[in-house]
Amino acid sequence: MANNLQNFYNQILNLRKDLDINDKIQMVIDTIKSEINLYFSDYIGLCKLASNNLSVLLNENHIQHKVINLKEIFGEDVYEHEFIISYYYFNEMQYFLIDITYSQFLKRDGEKIRDNFLDWPGEILCSTEEGKNLYDSLLVKGFQKISDLDLKLYLESFGIFSAVSIDELIHHTNQKLL
Repeated sequence: MANNLQNFYNQILNLRKDLDINDKIQMVIDTIKSEINLYFSDYIGLCKLASNNLSVLLNENHIQHKVINLKEIFGEDVYEHEFIISYYYFNEMQYFLIDITYSQFLKRDGEKIRDNFLDWPGEILCSTEEGKNLYDSLLVKGFQKISDLDLKLYLESFGIFSAVSIDELIHHTNQKLL
C-alpha cells in the first residue's frame, strides 16, 4: 500500500512531460555553463557555485534533486566536492548524477595531485568500462543516468569506498555514511 502511494505521488509530481527529463537537465546545465564561462576559463574550485546555480534552475524547472557535499556526508578526511543527484519517476525511479565541474579532477601536466587523493579521480574513474562511460558523459554532457554501481565508481574515484546506495545518499540524515 505505501509503495503504491509513493508511486502515485511520484507520477503526479512528473505530470509535466513537455520535455524529456534528459533534455530538461541538459538545458539547465547548458544555461549554467554559459553563465560560468562568462567569468571563468575552467571549473577548478567552482563545484559549490555550479551546484548552487544548478539547484536554483532545477527547482525552477520542477526537477527533483539533492545537492551532495562529500565532506559533509562522508566525513572530514574526505575531499570537499559538491555535485547533484536528480531523480525522476517514469515507470521506475531514474537517477542522474550531475557534475559539470568533474573536469577539474583530470590529470594535468606539471600539477601535483592533492594530498587527499591516491591518484587523479579522472584516472581512477576511467579505469573500468563502466567508469569510462560515466567519465565520458560527465565531461561531454555534465550528467549521466546512473545506477548504484555508477555511484560506487564515482565515489571510489574520490577515495570513498562505501556501499551506499543512491536512495541512502539522497535520504541521508546528518549521520556520516562511512
